[in-house]
Amino acid sequence: MPSYTRARTCIATSLIACAGARPAHQRCGWGTATFSPVELFGRALAVLDVRPVSFGGAHLFNPSVAPLPLETRAVLRQKGGDPVYLVAFRYRGGFCELLCGRAPIEPPLHIRGMLCLYDRTFRELACLRDVVHEAQSARPADYGSYDVFLKTIAGRIYATSVFYGRKRKRGIRRDVAEFYLHSIDVLRRNNTITARKRWLAHADVASPASLDVTRFGKNLGIVWDGTAADPFSLLHWLDQNVADVRRGVPPLLQRPINAVPGVGLRGRRLHHNGSPLSVDAWCPGLRLSFGHVHTDEINATARFLPLLSPLSSWAASYRGPPPGTVYIHYIVLWRHDPPHQIVTMSRPFCFPSLDAPDRCDLIQFVSGYARAPGSGDLIVTYGINDCLSARVQVPVEDMLTLAFQNDSAARRRWCRPPRHHGDKSPG
Repeated sequence: MPSYTRARTCIATSLIACAGARPAHQRCGWGTATFSPVELFGRALAVLDVRPVSFGGAHLFNPSVAPLPLETRAVLRQKGGDPVYLVAFRYRGGFCELLCGRAPIEPPLHIRGMLCLYDRTFRELACLRDVVHEAQSARPADYGSYDVFLKTIAGRIYATSVFYGRKRKRGIRRDVAEFYLHSIDVLRRNNTITARKRWLAHADVASPASLDVTRFGKNLGIVWDGTAADPFSLLHWLDQNVADVRRGVPPLLQRPINAVPGVGLRGRRLHHNGSPLSVDAWCPGLRLSFGHVHTDEINATARFLPLLSPLSSWAASYRGPPPGTVYIHYIVLWRHDPPHQIVTMSRPFCFPSLDAPDRCDLIQFVSGYARAPGSGDLIVTYGINDCLSARVQVPVEDMLTLAFQNDSAARRRWCRPPRHHGDKSPG
């Protein structure tokens, strides 16, 4: 039977229960008092640390959650552990300290991301080896790419991710950034649980399914019901009034010339986060997406670079623009049928900071969201300051209330009457 790694970390049962357990470089404060996340959702939210213990390091962030298919759960189940969720994490050594105004204290590991299994209560059970990128040491294996977004569709888990590196093209080695799309099989091989990638076999999807990030972006979302007969599309942008959904990988059509980007707070362009979620059980025909804007309320580059030694390799090599902070999120509901009209967008919000429950962190990036199996709740996983991983669990009804807060007539038009929290989950 597989040997599971048991969690040995602080798992918060309140907003700040784990604050004292985190290294000082992860407690870099918060960004703004403009928003009150507790008030937005009408009640206190439990923000829970989900970072895997078996990694042994501090900087796994941007977690993406997907419920395991029932058949996979049956194969992996063993005494003392019932895997329910697969979670993907991103790793990036050093930037966490820089964002918090301190020199890097942890040597970078040569991995990009990893996958871990959790039970229904988010107790860590195991972290997986990727059969394509086998571990060279006792550490968990490299997943092979960054920014992994997971989604369970029709009994299978699909992943989008981005590969940054150097490849030889036409005899010349070039820097590349490529968007990849594939499915993941979670298998038990002898006493080891592994993850195996498969390219998609669909008439609308090229094999290998990859796109140039500089042309198409990296936070692309899957819009597909999981069958060969259904067109395979990707969500490219949340535009003004419509969602930019285009069929095919690569897309059969170019971005419309007259497309107007959606904007949020302070006129900043609205970016979306991962694959949309069907809310047919509540609002037939609608899809829920998270979007975000960078308010640049704090210039993180100006904040951390003066604190570093001029001899620091990080200070000498950093040439990028100021990282966009603070990140503020939106909930967007749009029609699944073309032209994918946006029917409502929430006011801006953030989740409670682990350090101050009435504040926003510098960076909160929603990297996964999915229905909790057997419930009417939405599990949202997100990264904090390129340092930590966290999750919240919120009734879908609360999300819809937030989305339609300023337009009750639209909610009555598009959705069924609200249900009480004690009612059985629809669908």
